[in-house]
Amino acid sequence: MKLTTARRWMLATGLVTALIGAIKSPITNAQAGLSCQVNYAITNQWGSGFQADVVVRNTGTSAINGWTLAWSAPSGQQIGQSWNATVSQNGSQVSAKNVDWNASIAAGGNQSFGFTATTTGSLAVPSSFTVNGVVCGGGVSPTATVPVATATRTPGPTATRTPAPTATRTPVATATVVPTNPPVSNGLIGWATVSGAGLSTTTGGAGGSTVTAANFSELQNYAKSSSPMIIKFSGTLQGTLTVASNKTIIGSNKALIQGNVKVSNAQNIILQNFTINGNSCASYDECRAGNDALGISNSHHVWVDHLTITNGQDGNFDINNGSDFITVSWSKFGYTTNKEHRFSNLIGSSDDSGSTDSGKLNVTFHHNWWFAGAMQRMPRTRFGKIHVFNNLYTATGNDYCVSSGYQSKLLLEKNAFIGVNTPHRLHEGDLKAVDNLYQNTTGDRISTGVAFTPPYSYNAESASSVNSSVQAGAGAK
Repeated sequence: MKLTTARRWMLATGLVTALIGAIKSPITNAQAGLSCQVNYAITNQWGSGFQADVVVRNTGTSAINGWTLAWSAPSGQQIGQSWNATVSQNGSQVSAKNVDWNASIAAGGNQSFGFTATTTGSLAVPSSFTVNGVVCGGGVSPTATVPVATATRTPGPTATRTPAPTATRTPVATATVVPTNPPVSNGLIGWATVSGAGLSTTTGGAGGSTVTAANFSELQNYAKSSSPMIIKFSGTLQGTLTVASNKTIIGSNKALIQGNVKVSNAQNIILQNFTINGNSCASYDECRAGNDALGISNSHHVWVDHLTITNGQDGNFDINNGSDFITVSWSKFGYTTNKEHRFSNLIGSSDDSGSTDSGKLNVTFHHNWWFAGAMQRMPRTRFGKIHVFNNLYTATGNDYCVSSGYQSKLLLEKNAFIGVNTPHRLHEGDLKAVDNLYQNTTGDRISTGVAFTPPYSYNAESASSVNSSVQAGAGAK
């Protein structure tokens, strides 16, 4: 095998690759005509369990149409729940096969997936991977230990209005090696990974049985069950779905719930890859009195991922009544009907709810897309520590996008605001804006410069790449 210049240098210097991020040149199999790289990262750990996120990159010149990643699991490791790939294990041999919406990897592109697992041994990592039988280069990295920082309120500085600069986009060079900070994967990060309220992280129905609902009645019966469960469904179902604790609900084949979904007095829930379309309403008052398409109330450790949520009556997706430890990722929010009440995402229902909401309502929004029709609340916050990073805003004709309300601290980081009005404003809260992209925007961009330090690890991509990555990856597939 012919060694690349990088490999000769590594051998000559005797460099020992540490677990904290090996970076290797791609190994190309000339017979198969396929070249690939894999980055495997342990991103969360609890007791005897852990979460791993995997990025598969096509470094060849032709698309990979259909892929299976294979590796040997270190001794004592057993795969549990997976997302964005079908993962199976036979002894120590593990394979992850694409799902229908991510089967193709364009030349120079990548796909990602994740899984949870348990281990009876050390937290070791696989030594090598193959894609469709071809050995790949890549790297591994263990979980970083991140201290939990306590946010304190700094005496309020005077809010400033920043004049809008002309947005510039930096050309993105084609990578030839796995980057030190790989592209953000579709695994769980953010507040839903943080220990609290009796749970160490969010695992949904992991460890329970896997079932498939053929109709709405079956879906509701499974979702209300007291047992942990992974529930799959497809097609269009209609009704109000109530979800109990320890559930994972995964849609496929354009799965749609026409109506609304409620999570109340529950914990440890994952909702993934389906559309919720709210029922119609005629007037402002009727809509305001109606249901949110998705509502989370008095619940904690909830992960909302790859959903498309549209046309909610009161709101698209509201979080209130002391809910906490929530991550919202890779989802889309908008309105396709021209109704009067088009307010998308509200966190905290009232300034008078301090007895239930103070110290809670901690939420992460990342890689979401607010598109046409949304007028405001993207999100509008109260009380919590809200981290909003790598989101896309293209809701032209809106009133405002993000608003920090009563006693909330909002970190607005590396988002892309394109053609919208008032990217961010204040309403008795604090907001710190960091490295956002403002392109053809009007109105206020108000910040106090005060926020908080997130108590979890994450890699935020540049705001200049958010438009393309979020449009390609967000929403139900």
